[in-house]
Amino acid sequence: MAQASARTKKTTSKSKKTSTGKTGESIKKRLENLSITVIKAEKDAEKRIQKILKVTDQYRKDQMKKVHQVIAEAKKLKSSDLMKRADKMRSEIEKTANTGLRTILKSLNIPTQTEIEKLKARISHLESELKKKV
Repeated sequence: MAQASARTKKTTSKSKKTSTGKTGESIKKRLENLSITVIKAEKDAEKRIQKILKVTDQYRKDQMKKVHQVIAEAKKLKSSDLMKRADKMRSEIEKTANTGLRTILKSLNIPTQTEIEKLKARISHLESELKKKV
């Protein structure tokens, strides 16, 4: 009977270790999957941002051409009023372009750099916690 009791204790002890090991492996696997997902999201976000930047840059260039034309005309006329209006127009165009870019980024649900850094920090923390447990 004493031997049966000892066997039961060993079996119980082994199953606890196996269970803990499986849990650790499960957490590790989940962290790896999360890390892969975050990396994929970052790459996708980078591609989208590059596309947006390309379109926005072309839009900005076109608008700047128009602004420079207005400024050039204003210089020809040498009117301070026209120069002020040209500068005001340039400021408004830049403001509109920046607002449009923010709206596009929000609508695409692209995470901010701050959000990505928070996720990286959280993953690092979870990995260190997992290493402590394993």
